[in-house]
Amino acid sequence: MATTSGFAELPLYRKLALGGAVLLFIDLFLPWLSISVDELDISASANAWDSGLGTFIGILLIVLIAWEVLRLTGNAPEFGVKHDVVTAALAGVIALLTLLLFFDVLGDTGIGAWLGLLLLIVLGYVAYMAFAAGGWEAVTEADLAGPAAAPTAGQTEAHATPEPSAPSVPPVATAPPAATAPPAETMDEPPESSYAAPDTLDTDTAPERRLDDPHGEQPPTI
Repeated sequence: MATTSGFAELPLYRKLALGGAVLLFIDLFLPWLSISVDELDISASANAWDSGLGTFIGILLIVLIAWEVLRLTGNAPEFGVKHDVVTAALAGVIALLTLLLFFDVLGDTGIGAWLGLLLLIVLGYVAYMAFAAGGWEAVTEADLAGPAAAPTAGQTEAHATPEPSAPSVPPVATAPPAATAPPAETMDEPPESSYAAPDTLDTDTAPERRLDDPHGEQPPTI
């Protein structure tokens, strides 16, 4: 009962995915190839399971039906992508292969091939809607996370394994610097005297005085 109510709440493309896959699986047992010769009153037909391509389509349909049932019951495994992307991929591949099978029997087409053509259109619509629901969002998230997820050069260097370094040599003890002597005090030089020494005496103008004559008189010459 819970599964039935859950199926009623599904979006349209998921209902078509499960229903279309079941109908196409049944359609594979119908005549896809029909040959008749009126003159000889001979007729022959073959279903899709008689060809290798039809058998491969049937296997993919089983996978799609099982996948949608698991999604409906909440037991679908996680593949790292959204579930709608898986549905879109399966439905798209089945629709493409069914189209190839239809062209393969074209000319002697049976009723099963015509029904298959209608059902592949349904599955093509499912693939488009499922990808639009989850695929574009996944692509957008991947584009946004790509630059952030890429490690930068600084992060790469930070996580790189450090190379072993050479053993360190202990520093050599150095003698403390010698104490410098305080600067010697310099004695102030006496200021230069402003007195200027007189120029040399002019012997022509200054009379020569004798030491024994205090008055400067010259003795008479004999």
